[in-house]
Amino acid sequence: MSAAEFKRLHGRAIPFNKTIALKDGLFEMVESKAFDRFLEAPLNDVNLLEFFHDGRVIASTADRSLRLFADSRGLNFYADIDASYGHENWHLLRAMRRSKPADQCSVNFNSMACISDVYLGAHRQRIVRARIDHIAVGVTGGAYGAATGVWTDGDEKDPASPLRIQEMAGEFQDGAATWPLREFIRRR
Repeated sequence: MSAAEFKRLHGRAIPFNKTIALKDGLFEMVESKAFDRFLEAPLNDVNLLEFFHDGRVIASTADRSLRLFADSRGLNFYADIDASYGHENWHLLRAMRRSKPADQCSVNFNSMACISDVYLGAHRQRIVRARIDHIAVGVTGGAYGAATGVWTDGDEKDPASPLRIQEMAGEFQDGAATWPLREFIRRR
């Protein structure tokens, strides 16, 4: 794909080592190495969906339009969204992000191994190994909420972008810089 044929979307799908409260009064935390095995040898293709968990597929690891990587802060992605996605859809995604924090992700993942402990007097699951089914972008109210983020090229420099997005974008560049080297080493 040439630069004229796609637009790039970046994001942090899941923060690592951050305890969150689930709706049923339980807690969950994804540990920093939870997706390492999956990223090294994926069990399935991962799709990036628009707006909802049943939304349209806008990128996929199957055609390499979606790339996943983990750094010390979280599970991150970048996606090359085909130009046929349409200006009105792209504009809607950006407008939703600016109007309310619809700049968040919600991830459907399966825990393959976890450790149970107690956090603030309640049951907590620490996810130590997991696989990803799909990521929905442009959502609000996901379990990890504002600890996730989605942005387009240039949003990190836009003063209208939320500060957390500007910070995530800066951190993303640091993690993304080492990812191609790790992928090259893995394939050797």
